[in-house]
Amino acid sequence: MDKAEFLLKGYSYEKKVNINYNNLVLSIESDKNKIDNLNELNRSLEIGSETAKLVIEGSFTEDISLALALDIKNLLSIALGKRITFDRQLYWKNGAFEEIRRTMSKNHNFGEQVVPDTELANFLSSTLNIWLKFTNKEKNDIFIITDYLNQTNLDFIEDRILRTVQAWECAAMYWQEEIELTDDYKDLKEKLKETFNIWKKEKSFIDNNGELGTKILASIEQEKLLLKLENLVSKANLNTKIISLDLRRMKNLRDKVAHTGRIGIPGNKAIEILQPGVFGLQLLLLKKLGYHGLVIGERNGWPTNQKLQYFFE
Repeated sequence: MDKAEFLLKGYSYEKKVNINYNNLVLSIESDKNKIDNLNELNRSLEIGSETAKLVIEGSFTEDISLALALDIKNLLSIALGKRITFDRQLYWKNGAFEEIRRTMSKNHNFGEQVVPDTELANFLSSTLNIWLKFTNKEKNDIFIITDYLNQTNLDFIEDRILRTVQAWECAAMYWQEEIELTDDYKDLKEKLKETFNIWKKEKSFIDNNGELGTKILASIEQEKLLLKLENLVSKANLNTKIISLDLRRMKNLRDKVAHTGRIGIPGNKAIEILQPGVFGLQLLLLKKLGYHGLVIGERNGWPTNQKLQYFFE
């Protein structure tokens, strides 16, 4: 093969991207006419049209170009805050091409874009080598986290809260080793177990499969989860004050939704807790990928682009 084209769906940024990678030339060029037409349609139809194509030029095999295209579309999904896909693949050789159609996904999602359009080339150049060093499991872990984050811009606020905390829980599970409870919580856990055992004997209660005992101790395990989340943030040196990230409030909000189906506070107040949670985890992802460029942030209520390092201590 001397050229492959992957017709991207959901990509609608007009600035052309050009990078070199391992003697291959990669470029992304949008179709302005399609974008202009698409902007006149409802946003729900946006991802249904192929609005750009990823072109890989050089000497390679079909498998190599497809694997690279999949990696790039996953990186773009992180940067742009929405699922990027392609259903059509065109492989060119000596002026002729073969077309392959494979439906990637019929489900679409939308989150928040974190890397500015003008930084996409820099983003891909600086993250691709690191991404390719990840194992398949590490890539899948990041894909799962990203997919949850990219479902936090639309839908009911309750669902968005659940997905945000789920993304954090996955990050803690994938990236953090198990941690011990503090001595105070260990002491509380033992006292709860002792009290429950005494009560069972007094009442001749049979706890089938340990179900009730597990529920009683679940709150302590939830505290362990919070410790893991806080440890994750602390190790990365993320400045939670700059982005107003409060993991405990976010977790409490999630628990309200899970237990009652309601957030219990006005929607705008819930958004103030939710958005820093989404942004904070996006920042951790970008740092893990080795990106050091600009991100779409906010200062004093005004949107602004900042260097990634600005958000870390």
